[in-house]
Amino acid sequence: MTVKSYRWFSLISGIILLCFSFSMLQNPLSGLIALSVFLGIVFLVHGIGELVLYFSLPHDIKTSWLLIGGLISVVFGGWTLTGRGTVAMTIALPFVVATWILFFGILRIVASMNLREISKQLSNVNLILGILGIILGIIMLYHPLVGGTVISAVVFAIFFCQGIGSIANFLWYRDWR
Repeated sequence: MTVKSYRWFSLISGIILLCFSFSMLQNPLSGLIALSVFLGIVFLVHGIGELVLYFSLPHDIKTSWLLIGGLISVVFGGWTLTGRGTVAMTIALPFVVATWILFFGILRIVASMNLREISKQLSNVNLILGILGIILGIIMLYHPLVGGTVISAVVFAIFFCQGIGSIANFLWYRDWR
């Protein structure tokens, strides 16, 4: 790939990321549906990649776990991309993220107790972040719409920053040959 083609891919991906980020901000429910479709595509591509890898490896180093993982990813990706799968994934996403945040909030509190011997400041920061994580996780579990909005806002911020970065790469590499 030449620098010139990289520049154009950066510009195109930056524009797509910015458009997707603003769609997440404008309508969180549509953004969650789009994110579910995106995850379904990722699972499908990942699964196909694992299956291709499995069938291209020499027989003596093949592992059935690679085959099983690839099949599960393809099935899950295909299910997610169907109508019912997309709806189910969109509904489940806030609960999955809320559970994850809650779990890591608890882990931060446990870590803060162990860090007290090393650094009181680091321990206090982890304690505060853990408490905030638990509060946010509970709010998201009991109010999935809030969870969906939080997910949409975070994905907006990530894709917005990545889009700006990609467009900046396009501009920065303009003088390279």
